[in-house]
Amino acid sequence: MNPQEFFAITKRIVQIGSVGDLKDRVTSDILISLNANIYRIWRSWPWNWSAQDISVALTAGTANYTMPSNIGEIHELYVSGETKRLKYVTRKEYLDWILENPVATGTPEVYIKTGRDADEFLTIRVSPTPSASGTILGWGKKRISTLSQANIEANAPAIPFIPTETHTVLLNFVLSDMFQLKGDKLGAQYYRGLADADLNQLIAAESANADEEINAPPPDVIRFRSRMRRKGLAA
Repeated sequence: MNPQEFFAITKRIVQIGSVGDLKDRVTSDILISLNANIYRIWRSWPWNWSAQDISVALTAGTANYTMPSNIGEIHELYVSGETKRLKYVTRKEYLDWILENPVATGTPEVYIKTGRDADEFLTIRVSPTPSASGTILGWGKKRISTLSQANIEANAPAIPFIPTETHTVLLNFVLSDMFQLKGDKLGAQYYRGLADADLNQLIAAESANADEEINAPPPDVIRFRSRMRRKGLAA
């Protein structure tokens, strides 16, 4: 769905506001809900479709670095030419590392997240401080932007981050919010239930690994039948 289709179907289902009016209060409420729920879905899982390459120049003698503007979350980092990834550590672990490994410079082995800079870009600190130039590479979650009223009126850009095939999850979250605003608690609960179920299914599909071996012990009934078969008895 494009933005205007999304707003139109929301108004029709909830029977609220004017479908052709993109400047009414209902449109503003839908926009607030839409942005909030895009971020809700963004935060809920490291989605495959959100993966974004990271490349940051490594400078000798510099320990602090800023991630690219399109990175909203760091997944994995490594230094080009090295065989091990940078290990993420907590601040407490970082202090322990500095005390136990008082090396002034070298090849970075660990990093901590140090927050955001003035532009809200993610920042990190590596240790040891690099002794040579290079490149920090890796992957992160793509940062997303907020849709504005102007975007809706222009019907562009497309709804960010959420692939078209998963728009129903987003729509159900927004419908729940709109029914809540309308005072229809049953409608709000119904669509929230659909949204939560759909989101859980998406997470399950993304986390499924067909090559993963089953490590959990088999149920007692299966082990009992296996013993009976080995003894030549029916079970």
